[in-house]
Amino acid sequence: MAAPTYVKDLAKAVRALIDGKKPYGVYHIVNAGYATWYQFAAKVVELAKLNATVTAVARREMPLIAPRPRYGMLINTKLPSLRSWEEALSEYLK
Repeated sequence: MAAPTYVKDLAKAVRALIDGKKPYGVYHIVNAGYATWYQFAAKVVELAKLNATVTAVARREMPLIAPRPRYGMLINTKLPSLRSWEEALSEYLK
């Protein structure tokens, strides 16, 4: 699982963080929600109206150079919630 994040939303949130003079610390800034890579790819195909089929693949079938966590989602807990990743993806694809 991951939290897909649109760089424009991230940049706006970082600017607000800097301008808001928040305390120093670690901030996770991500769009709301989470998805597997399969769900993300399927949503891209759906929103872009592509004539393509997305097929789920087991993690063990993917040749990865570096190990990946099963659940690598960041959670935005210190700042106001950003819009959903689906809404952000829809804007990006337009």
